[in-house]
Amino acid sequence: MKVKGIAFIEKKEKIIEHFGKNIWEKFLKKVSEKNSYFTRPILATNTIPVSAFLDFQDELIKKFFDNNKNMYWMLGEDTADWDFQRGPYKTFFKSQDIRAFITRKLPILWRLYFTEGDININFDDEVIHIKLDIPVSHLYFEYSFMGYIKRAIELLGVNKVAVNKIRGVSTGDKEIYYQFLIKV
Repeated sequence: MKVKGIAFIEKKEKIIEHFGKNIWEKFLKKVSEKNSYFTRPILATNTIPVSAFLDFQDELIKKFFDNNKNMYWMLGEDTADWDFQRGPYKTFFKSQDIRAFITRKLPILWRLYFTEGDININFDDEVIHIKLDIPVSHLYFEYSFMGYIKRAIELLGVNKVAVNKIRGVSTGDKEIYYQFLIKV
């Protein structure tokens, strides 16, 4: 499994925006000392080995968020904001049709960020069922992607979104399964 460079670039922009370019460069230098993959420029179309990307994410959480793993959720929400406002995938949010976004565009977005894994979606009247089947078990995938989905639903005009975790890496499960309860 590989992660597309766009995921790295989005985090880079967020860290520079919140902490400054100098802090980012120091952080990246430290990460590069541990993993030489990050010594080269990373473009949106590059694919990053998942182990290198997850090491980068873990270091980012340690350095900027006091190793609070729950911050993966916030980073997922930030990614949705970035995609919605200025990222290369903002056109995916142009339609306010939540059903079309969830059932058609969300699987495409998954593939634009990751090379493997399946997202299974079932959209009942007021419940969205999301299951992730991915070859790598890491809290990043659970929290960041589910945080992304919750925020995307809000950006599409749903004011109240209740999140119900059925299974997840965070509770020792291999499968990730969440329900999002909405009132449209």
